Amino acid sequence: MNKGEYRSIHTSLLHDLGYQQLSVPAKLVFYTLKLQLGPSGIDTFYTAVLPEQTGLSTDEAEAAVAELEVGSWIVREQNVLWLRNGLKYDPKLSLNNKNHRKAIEEHLSSLPPLQIVSNFAGYYDLIYPLEDDDLEYHADGMGDAIPDQGEGKRDKGEQIIADTETRRQFEEFCDYFTEVTGRQVREHSQKRFSAYKARMKSWSDEEMRAAVAAANDDPYLIGDDPNNTNGKNYLTIDYILKPEKMEKWASGLKSKSSAPPKLPPLMEDLSSGDEPAEG
Repeated sequence: MNKGEYRSIHTSLLHDLGYQQLSVPAKLVFYTLKLQLGPSGIDTFYTAVLPEQTGLSTDEAEAAVAELEVGSWIVREQNVLWLRNGLKYDPKLSLNNKNHRKAIEEHLSSLPPLQIVSNFAGYYDLIYPLEDDDLEYHADGMGDAIPDQGEGKRDKGEQIIADTETRRQFEEFCDYFTEVTGRQVREHSQKRFSAYKARMKSWSDEEMRAAVAAANDDPYLIGDDPNNTNGKNYLTIDYILKPEKMEKWASGLKSKSSAPPKLPPLMEDLSSGDEPAEG
């Protein structure tokens, strides 16, 4: 018999003051949502099924959901529900594992394009896969980044949003992109910021700037090549921050810088062990 997936939860939650203050129905709904929403903690979910799943009345279930929402244990928007910190404290997934991150980002792409999904991506520093500039991460109105879950449950000073220095570097990178390409970066969105931070794991800010300059020198890419029949300029900030594009342009610079210098014909003959021809 297939018993389905299993869910893990830390026993220290029982000693958390915020959890202890929840009503019994709210605790029941919390565990039900933990079972339903998967390890990522965000998915489409219709709260109308909670009475059948919990045995609560409709009014009790709605009140329990509202209690969890007021306490920042969950966030809702239309038919998407996010169990705050469901992913953060799930031992099955690690955001340090690139395959796990990719799986979560693919899951996000299957969800409706709502602000809550973009907020989730910003909260966990994930790349939001949908190209929609109308969706940006906003910390305002979200309450504390981590719900009050007692000692040991907070980040103890860890910043969920990137530190000020990295944000400053990102702003300056966008300004540099505009200066080099002549294309203004109107939105310094969380999606783009997350992409910039992700690229910084492999490339320095200096290397990424050099990649922008190298890409801008490609006639086809910027629409100056006759072979680019529609004359479209493909070089955008989103283009250069894509992992495969940064790999292409930044790696090309690295390979050029690491290649041995080109020798004159005479020196090439000598380096190969052949005697130079007498003239």
